[in-house]
Amino acid sequence: MYLGRSGWVKAICASAGFCVFWMQVANVTEAPWISQAEPLSMTLFPLAGARDIEGHRVGASDAKRLDGLEDRARAAYIPADASAKQNLILIVVDAMRPDHMSLFGYGRKTTPYLDGLARTQTVRKVIAHAACSDTVCGLLSLTGSKLPRDFSFHPFGIHEVLRRNGYRIHMILSGDHSYFHPMKAYYGTVDSWFDGNSVDSSSINDDQPLIEHLVAMPDWDGTPTMYQFHLMSAHVTRRDDGKRVFSPASSYLLAPRIDNNGPDVTLPTATNYYDNGVLSADHVIETLLGQLRQKGYLRLSAGSHHRGPRRGSGRAWVIPARQ
Repeated sequence: MYLGRSGWVKAICASAGFCVFWMQVANVTEAPWISQAEPLSMTLFPLAGARDIEGHRVGASDAKRLDGLEDRARAAYIPADASAKQNLILIVVDAMRPDHMSLFGYGRKTTPYLDGLARTQTVRKVIAHAACSDTVCGLLSLTGSKLPRDFSFHPFGIHEVLRRNGYRIHMILSGDHSYFHPMKAYYGTVDSWFDGNSVDSSSINDDQPLIEHLVAMPDWDGTPTMYQFHLMSAHVTRRDDGKRVFSPASSYLLAPRIDNNGPDVTLPTATNYYDNGVLSADHVIETLLGQLRQKGYLRLSAGSHHRGPRRGSGRAWVIPARQ
């Protein structure tokens, strides 16, 4: 095929535009090859190696300095003695709001299971304030005890600390924690990893595969263990199971906009949709903790007449974050 002069110009411009577009898409998804192996985009876009988390940009030079501080903390850390260690169960519910949880006084019964736990006085309720409104930012603050200005590329967080204390670490997460944001790299070495990319599902934000994966996990063998779960049941992008305790309900993802700041989430159908998600999250938490009890990782009961062998021990904290 012969191209005239104008044709070649158009072809070159189209190719260049496609390359720029592709590099920007990869940059948004934080594809690792941008900063590790692909020199062209780093030449044209020197900030591509930086990470922007909710407006907090961490460049390579700043990250190197901050990682130096993290390495000092690693070198100075002394693991605890060999005394008995409790298992740690961390359940994060994405987009959960305390003002829509009956546990914290909301008029609707959206958290009946957690309400039951609270009646046993085994639950300590604390309301924390999120470091920012971005999921990755919140997770890094939660597991690394850092504000966004102190984020680095290789933080010394709770997972590494627990491993140095002899813990096994199991990550069972709904959503994409491997590619869209490289949380897997932040967490470091873990014993098992399962997220929305690990299963063939119609939705990457489906919490049901988490339950099925936990069922397949081995019973507790006495080794101190951390389980971290990430639920998407309360998120607007969750897989909708069609259950409607509060109705009529419809997703507010594409709800009519009342101004330039976002959709009108005060619509009754939007509130019902969200509250159904909170109720679903409460049910998933109940199911997960039930499985952990059966497997011996946890001794936690919603009733006052719990019977059975005392194997794993644990204490329940419910800490929603206000944004």
